[in-house]
Amino acid sequence: MTLQQQEDEQSKLITTDDKTKLRQIVSPEVIISSDVIKYEPDGVVSRIVSVQHTIQPGGIAILSASQDIPNKVNYSEMINLKGVIFTLPEFALYMNGIQIWKKNQFENSSIETSSSSSSSSKQHQHPKWTSLCLQLDMESEERVAKFFIGAHFEEEVDVNIYNIPKDLKVVIFSSGAVKAYQALDVKRVGKSDKTQILWEI
Repeated sequence: MTLQQQEDEQSKLITTDDKTKLRQIVSPEVIISSDVIKYEPDGVVSRIVSVQHTIQPGGIAILSASQDIPNKVNYSEMINLKGVIFTLPEFALYMNGIQIWKKNQFENSSIETSSSSSSSSKQHQHPKWTSLCLQLDMESEERVAKFFIGAHFEEEVDVNIYNIPKDLKVVIFSSGAVKAYQALDVKRVGKSDKTQILWEI
């Protein structure tokens, strides 16, 4: 599926109700810091994990090597950078500002915006901390990026990005406490039957 096809489908992915709830969570005044991770692919499979507060804006990104990375951005500026950004608290994947995947979190009451939430919905909230994982497979000819939620890769994003460049930047975005680490030359995980989207930056 091409980026243009994803753009044509974007209006179907974001409902008016979702946008309203997201605005309650992500204020444009929230400042998000960036931290470029030292990354040398060297033809292996590697993983970078970012552990952040679930409801605070942030994310993990692969960006074009030529992309200038501001030290401080707001949420809108972050998702519109040239590259692919996996975001919190939205649990969404963006490429060049276009949403290409989103976890159906609001229907599951994963983030509450009302103090009158029922006890049953509170039982389905996300934990305080969330691990976002980026796997970069530079060993295969396709050079594939996969994204996961959870410290043990419990949930795999339904979209893979292929033909990613050998020369890129990995960036952690956070608006609060964050812990990030990477592992090189690891065993490849994830499924191959996901939607494949070509890197078009």
